[in-house]
Amino acid sequence: MKEKKFLMLFVGIVGIFISMCAGFNYMIDYYGVFRGVNQEVIVSNQINDRFVKMEYLLRNQNFEKYDSYLWGSSRVQKTDTQLTGQRTYNMGASGGMPEDCLRDLKQLKENGAFIDTVYLGLDDFFYSTNYGELLSAIYRRPYDSELDKRCQYYADLLIKPGIIKTWGREKMKPGPGAKTLLYQNGMYIVPQKTEKQIEENPMEYVREKKFDKPSRFSSGGNSRFEECIETVRAIKQFCDENHIRFVPFFNPQHMTTYLNDDMELMNRFKKELVKISPFWDFSGVNYVTSNNYFWYETSHPRAFICDKILDTVSGQNQITWVPDFGVYVTEENVDRFCENAVYNREAYDPNHEQWIPSAEERAVMTKRMNGFPEAK
Repeated sequence: MKEKKFLMLFVGIVGIFISMCAGFNYMIDYYGVFRGVNQEVIVSNQINDRFVKMEYLLRNQNFEKYDSYLWGSSRVQKTDTQLTGQRTYNMGASGGMPEDCLRDLKQLKENGAFIDTVYLGLDDFFYSTNYGELLSAIYRRPYDSELDKRCQYYADLLIKPGIIKTWGREKMKPGPGAKTLLYQNGMYIVPQKTEKQIEENPMEYVREKKFDKPSRFSSGGNSRFEECIETVRAIKQFCDENHIRFVPFFNPQHMTTYLNDDMELMNRFKKELVKISPFWDFSGVNYVTSNNYFWYETSHPRAFICDKILDTVSGQNQITWVPDFGVYVTEENVDRFCENAVYNREAYDPNHEQWIPSAEERAVMTKRMNGFPEAK
């Protein structure tokens, strides 16, 4: 009898805990999965871009507002896609990879979307990171057209107590979070506080210890290499079959990260990539990758650098106040390009003096083409 009462008490306590956890997780909606699609601007540092953006595009056929898309990791999320001269939507997501692009492309086309251009930002971790493991993070689950699978995801979110802990830690930090312009073009707006901290004392900023730590990602080893290349090839084939222009580009890497990369594997990837399509490459030794002023840390370039990249690859070339960088890589120049990359890396002095633009140069360089609601 006592055992039965204890069991009922235990089940009751567990039920109360789960109910409270579920209610709180639904209320805070930390990743924007429950109610994010109803918000024109989502205020949060970490939404599930894969889920929320696709749900928005498919709802009421919102994809009809757009004719082009930018896919990639968090390194492209801050990019102003209005720069392309097209109606381009930013599909950038945390750890976004070519598999995301291929899946979303097919889903959009199956639902009747017209797509003129696909921009794909490529990163050094694409060919060495296990995609399945990447998606195991609860904030990276993709949107599924099947309701039962979405309901399972909702249930997983509701009963996960760790989300409350993460939310609580974030609330301890002063100031509001970043913003995602869901209804406009999907881009991520960095809190203005972050930009102000850089500009207030750039001399101190470029000396911060965070720039000594390379960015690292979980590795799937060389076994991921062929899979990644085949996924990019499948994207190109899908684009060709559907008369879609395919514009890939390789994102810049901060030199601290670049110096810790497998150079041989990276060059091998680029030599295979160019067989699929020519591409712009913004990595290697250049004034952006070598100077901390242009970075938030050793993984993410600042927003105005992201804008410059898309302005270049889209052929608009409107942003003349940020110096040009990047190389257009073709089958004709790829071998020389890779040889130069090896030479320049070996010759690079990591202790060089950091270049900081003057106050006047910074005021011009950091401006963006379009006005956005600031994440203050």
